[in-house]
Amino acid sequence: MLWALALGTPDALARDRLEQFQEIVGRASGSTVEGLAPALYALVDEEILENMTSGGVFASEAFIQERLDGFSGTWGGAHFRVRRLPGPTRAASTGDETTIALYSMEGIEGSGSVRVFGSGGDGAVLLRSLTHEGTPEVHEWPPAAGGSLQFAVSWVGADLGRGGRTLRVEVWRRHAAALSRVWSTADDAPDGLVASDVRITRGEIALRYEARYPGWKPGCEGQTEHEDLYRVGSSGDGVRLVRRRVVSGWHRELWQTVTRFFDALDRRDSRVLAELVPGASVRARIPRTLVPEPACEGRPQESPETAIVAATEEGERRRTPWSLWWRQIPGGWRLSGAAPVLE
Repeated sequence: MLWALALGTPDALARDRLEQFQEIVGRASGSTVEGLAPALYALVDEEILENMTSGGVFASEAFIQERLDGFSGTWGGAHFRVRRLPGPTRAASTGDETTIALYSMEGIEGSGSVRVFGSGGDGAVLLRSLTHEGTPEVHEWPPAAGGSLQFAVSWVGADLGRGGRTLRVEVWRRHAAALSRVWSTADDAPDGLVASDVRITRGEIALRYEARYPGWKPGCEGQTEHEDLYRVGSSGDGVRLVRRRVVSGWHRELWQTVTRFFDALDRRDSRVLAELVPGASVRARIPRTLVPEPACEGRPQESPETAIVAATEEGERRRTPWSLWWRQIPGGWRLSGAAPVLE
């Protein structure tokens, strides 16, 4: 009888799950581990729920983290952390708590998972899982106007080699046994952000990230970036942009003009070409088959108001590289010179 009871203790159940975890990882040894995350994460979910349901010391943040360390130790590529947040202000007397677990697996895309667990009079339950690319982190956030718990989560990806990392930030609110998303960087940037700096404090999010636009190219210096500052709404609800600083705005402005130029060239729009290329002699020598090249712009140190844009003349038998000299004047960017590179 004592042996049978022992099998039902959290210790025994944890060992059983750990053995299952080791078995799954072992089967993948020497081969790909893609696709393992759901099965491994489900075992860790069960471990957390079991301990939260058991209550007492078993449900404490420290005890659960010790259990999760056992899973992390089984395979160094898996990382599991837990964070206990206080319950909503209006429900504090009920003992309702929110436990957030952070899962990630090295080398597996889209494995950064934030698991939100709730516990109260009806036991423990997994309220929601939020899974995106990058390593997840949870940040404190002021409660909503009615006292509901709110928290911020972020996913930071690997270094892309040009001073930036993929980034996603969201703010969530808990309503009893449900969660709702208050705000996300994906609202304005559904294709994601590449950020060079992110700072998240209680009620404030500061981001510096690449501003994507026609003419933007990966790895080039001096391209336009945004520095945004977001804060919680005055009543505790919502997230609002309070300041945006544009860094190297010249590059986006340049390519707004360059894009108009190539479009006018393609459409044979002499009016727009005359506006953007004031010199008649320069206009006369520009080939109609000229197209832009995805190369970084040059900015001579002796002439910082000049940008050199690469282009190619598409001939029937060969392609000829060209350089286009754009000059920034009070009215915007204008093409001041153009010539084949080998001339």
